[in-house]
Amino acid sequence: MNISFTPLGPEDSDGIVAFLLGNKFPFHVRRDWTQTELRALVDGGRYWNSESQGFWIMGNGDCLGMVVLEDLEDDTPMFDLRLAEAYRGARIGYADTEGTVHQGLQ
Repeated sequence: MNISFTPLGPEDSDGIVAFLLGNKFPFHVRRDWTQTELRALVDGGRYWNSESQGFWIMGNGDCLGMVVLEDLEDDTPMFDLRLAEAYRGARIGYADTEGTVHQGLQ
């Protein structure tokens, strides 16, 4: 599968909210949001600012998930990987992690 990354921006707000509300993330610190909480977070620029940049993870025309590069102004940036439930267990996270590192270094 060919995996690509598309930067998130304000035009993606509705899609981000729908994605995060439509999937469960049991292994993340923040697992559940209300639509109101998410809307405030997304509209506040959480996924596109000087400290973080989010990307849609695309594969063969499908949205597989999203990844957010965080703490970009720190010496030790982190990332938050969230795959859609339908694509978990298919080793996409491995390929995505490699691509995320490459994307972040560009």
